Amino acid sequence: MASLSQIRIGETLPVFGGDSGTRRYPMDAKGRLRIGAHLLKVRLLDLSAQGAKLQVEDGSVLDLIATGALVLLNMVCLPMPKLAVVARQDGDKIGLRFSEPLDLAQVQGLDRPIG
Repeated sequence: MASLSQIRIGETLPVFGGDSGTRRYPMDAKGRLRIGAHLLKVRLLDLSAQGAKLQVEDGSVLDLIATGALVLLNMVCLPMPKLAVVARQDGDKIGLRFSEPLDLAQVQGLDRPIG
């Protein structure tokens, strides 16, 4: 994979494997997702150290989202914006895989894991 200095937000990258076996935490928080020059309103549905499940609030922007696209997730509950790749999309819901694992101890508002 290219180094971060060589990658442009919105660029399509290969997606590797799933994050099965990772504890996911239910969330309900609003935030923003940057894809290229576009800033989308999203709702965080669940979170793990490896990624997040989001719901896009405005269905008219779904055509901007492509599997493999590099994005930047900005949420109040996160200590800083997270660089991620769109791993999957199902209607208005998208799954992100973080470029580096998230330290869950720094996340505000974590509840019990799902399942």
